[in-house]
Amino acid sequence: MAEEAMEYVTLVNARGEPQERIPRSEAKMRRSELLASGKYMPIVAVVVINGHGQVLVHRRGTAGHTTNVGGGMLDHVYGGLPAGMDPELGATKECTEETGVAPDELRLVNEGPNANSFYRYLYVGRTSVTNEQLQELTLGTPEETTWVGFMPLEELHSRGRSGTEQFAGSFFEDLEAAEQFLAKA
Repeated sequence: MAEEAMEYVTLVNARGEPQERIPRSEAKMRRSELLASGKYMPIVAVVVINGHGQVLVHRRGTAGHTTNVGGGMLDHVYGGLPAGMDPELGATKECTEETGVAPDELRLVNEGPNANSFYRYLYVGRTSVTNEQLQELTLGTPEETTWVGFMPLEELHSRGRSGTEQFAGSFFEDLEAAEQFLAKA
């Protein structure tokens, strides 16, 4: 059996300047220590909107999740950025892996440390894919993604306020930034 290649991340400071390249697993284990020294793990977050103004969301599977992004929670596309990978390419890769959807267009909305202490590249994506077409796409593994669909903004906010649904860590922080960007566009 071939050994899996180790994935590396390049930790950055609060300005996004590279600081240190380490294995991703080490970044997770040493997270508190790294944050205390001003080093952040970079991530990409993507809020994808369809032609009806609905948001692409997916239900997280059970593999490798933290308390901020637990199994069964609703989330938008969100993932670690491998060392050397362009953030926009990373955003497209995560979209395809988690939902099967490659956005038609991506725009960088925000960059910097987020509420969960990651260095986040937040993108808004647009797609012409419909809910019906989603059923024909290949999803990520069941451990990572168990359901994908488009939901109206109002429904997401309603579920969040009522507590009838669990959402991943910074879901609403990212959604609010995306909504502000879209209102200006």
